Amino acid sequence: MNKELIEPRFRVARIEETQHYTDPKLTNAAGKIYAIFLYDQSRQTFCCELTPSYELHYIDTVTEERVEDEIYDQIQEANYHRELVEYQHTAKFASMSSDDNKPFSEDWSPNIDDYSTEEAYRELLEEIIADERANPTY
Repeated sequence: MNKELIEPRFRVARIEETQHYTDPKLTNAAGKIYAIFLYDQSRQTFCCELTPSYELHYIDTVTEERVEDEIYDQIQEANYHRELVEYQHTAKFASMSSDDNKPFSEDWSPNIDDYSTEEAYRELLEEIIADERANPTY
């Protein structure tokens, strides 16, 4: 039985997380605080429930306003123990604006060898995560 290969459709999502920060000094200086994630829109998983989810790969945290180094360091410290992979329901992404949910790259197209096996797909995913961290969309 041959398994049909589905071409990856990587996207970068910006999810507001301001509500998770309780220090008013930090939130007043930063404005909105967003976590940036990379995910593959062509892959859904089911986390012990009927509702499909996307596997999100944490890229970075960004702020609405430019912040001083002290505030930036506090945000990075808060993310120190963050899980690098998390799952969120696909429905959340269907209602996101195009400003908060963008294609990874308009001119990127993988070679079929890049995702023909799970191992090859994971290597491709790691390369794309590294690229997004080096050249952020947001």
